[in-house]
Amino acid sequence: MMLESERLRLRPIGDGEMAALIERERDPAMKQAYTEMLQGCLREPEERLWYAVWQLELKERPGTVVGDLCFKGPERDGAVEIGYGLQAGCCGKGYMTEAVKTACAWALAQPGVTGVEAETEPENIASQRVLAACGFVPTGTLGKEGPRYALRREGSGMKLRFAEEKDLERVNELRRQVSELHAKGLPGLFKPGFPDELRDFIRVIFRDPLKKILVCEREGEIVGFAVLSRISRPESPFKYGSEVLDIDEFGVDEACRRQGIATAMITYLRDYAKREGFDRLELNMWEFNQDALAFYEAAGFRTYRRYMEIKL
Repeated sequence: MMLESERLRLRPIGDGEMAALIERERDPAMKQAYTEMLQGCLREPEERLWYAVWQLELKERPGTVVGDLCFKGPERDGAVEIGYGLQAGCCGKGYMTEAVKTACAWALAQPGVTGVEAETEPENIASQRVLAACGFVPTGTLGKEGPRYALRREGSGMKLRFAEEKDLERVNELRRQVSELHAKGLPGLFKPGFPDELRDFIRVIFRDPLKKILVCEREGEIVGFAVLSRISRPESPFKYGSEVLDIDEFGVDEACRRQGIATAMITYLRDYAKREGFDRLELNMWEFNQDALAFYEAAGFRTYRRYMEIKL
């Protein structure tokens, strides 16, 4: 399948051309990746993953290759993996962003494909910018090389909305999981169990005009939630005023973690906060929860204030 963007022609290459590409490739990591890809293409049909490989040619200069792009998969949950590279001297011109957008639109239109995933080295800022420009969001997980990113097909099973009263009992089930996590992580501070006061407080939150409860629904079941507060900070002699959307509580069903649910919720909240005119999206978290810290940092949160202690 030949694909075209504004300036590029994405030309599919065959097994023979792939072998020639491997011989020309000087980067050892890329050579290894292409070799594994070729081996995958040559597997028996029943063992073969879905592969698609293109060379990126300039429309205005036919035959001039500026890079290459490939997909493999689906490997898990209907997602395919994307890989790409530019020729020396072709960086900084927007070619790869253009190619990735075009190729991902094609991939997400294929039967059974629910999303596209990518992995970059931590220091490869240029590649991370390409992914961000194409709508990818951090998943909060690390691969062999570094952070992973995902682009999901719209309507791929998750629905994000604000809670209705009928949802509150299910939200409390997820709040209980968060409470138990805190009690286990900081047993000297948090009490075990989920008392009636905590259970009933969800209705106080629900009725508060300055608070909202976001839920993520998948296949008719709520699998994630976030309790939100609008905080208006007035101007003072030493600080500017600000409107902040604060995440008071956040959780994903323990049976559904690492499936893109938290990422989808944070992406939704970033867009919602921008639309509503907030200056910042904030949260606070407990230091023991390093998995949550890694996810939030991968999602774009940065520490700007710390609480510290001396135990006595």
